[in-house]
Amino acid sequence: MKNILRKTLFVAVAMMASVAVFAQTETKGGPYVTNGFWDNWFISLGGGVSAYVGENFNDAGLGDRIVPTAEIAFGKWITPIYGVRVQVAGAKYKAYTQHTTPWSAGKSAGLYENKISSLHYHADLMLNLSAAIGGYKADRVYELVPYVGFGGLSAIKHESSNKLAFDAGLLNKFRVTKALDIVVDVKGAIFASNYDYSGKGANGIGSVTAGLVYRFKDRDFKRVSDIEAELAAPYLAKAKKAEGEAADAKAAAEKAAKELAAAQAANKKLAEELAAEKAKPEAKIAPLSTFFVIGTANLTNKDKANLDAVAETIKNDGNKYIIEGYADKQTGSKSWNTKLAQKRADVVKNYLVSKGVAAERLTAVGKFPEVALPAWKPASMNRVAIVKAE
Repeated sequence: MKNILRKTLFVAVAMMASVAVFAQTETKGGPYVTNGFWDNWFISLGGGVSAYVGENFNDAGLGDRIVPTAEIAFGKWITPIYGVRVQVAGAKYKAYTQHTTPWSAGKSAGLYENKISSLHYHADLMLNLSAAIGGYKADRVYELVPYVGFGGLSAIKHESSNKLAFDAGLLNKFRVTKALDIVVDVKGAIFASNYDYSGKGANGIGSVTAGLVYRFKDRDFKRVSDIEAELAAPYLAKAKKAEGEAADAKAAAEKAAKELAAAQAANKKLAEELAAEKAKPEAKIAPLSTFFVIGTANLTNKDKANLDAVAETIKNDGNKYIIEGYADKQTGSKSWNTKLAQKRADVVKNYLVSKGVAAERLTAVGKFPEVALPAWKPASMNRVAIVKAE
């Protein structure tokens, strides 16, 4: 029993560890962000009836083989569609054999009646079929959840009867409140026939149970779009403000250029002073950040407006600049983010070159995995390309 139970627990832990593998999951109406490890857990209690299916079971009526059963389970929904659980059920099964066994309790119709007190423990992989087909809805009243799993069947008072068991079933969920569900579970399990010392082949158990499920917080899943909009709002406001400032700066620069040309034509001395002033090294621009939508390297009109003003400054100051591209590591693979970071840097460089900046004065570098941000900064700040002087 200990070896089988240890294997069952190992599989359950492996299933739950898969939380770290999924960054987000696509569903109809999605995508939805995978919650943290401690979110979306549940516990359930239930009871019902079970029937043992084995050798000579046709010789005993179904009513003679039906026994009460009780069960407890705990698990976690990793995504709106996939979940895992571990369940333990107990019952005193009735089996019938042609020869005596450690559980024989007398004869009935020429067969030995065996009453086997057993524990059935198993780890299951669950599929929320309703969410997979119809999209995730936190307030859906009914959901159909098929599942498959494996574990063991152990006789409580006879350690030698411990067998691997494979199970499958249909879980019918009925939402009562945000935290509470009623479930009806129809399932079966198969295992080696020598569990009850009967003949070759496989035996099985069929069960129908009902119970209550309590879901711990957080219980729901959030759309990526909702989170992105929430995080992006303050930066979009800043970008809009920067766009207006850039337009004002460009207009002021054009006006200053006209005044300078008129002064040079009217006064030779002033032209010499202006020429001397122009020969002085221009101040380097402050670092400029261009933000990108998740998974893209496209410049918006706002980005281009900012870069137009920067291009004019760079053309006049004579300095060399480096463009560093970044991507956040919370979405996508390392390989994808490395390429995306370089692509973002290249897009900014190519745009500045198109505005007259000499290509040899610009260096584009992908700097994934991330910018060194304070703890309070959101991960979306890493979706950026930064232009700064070398």
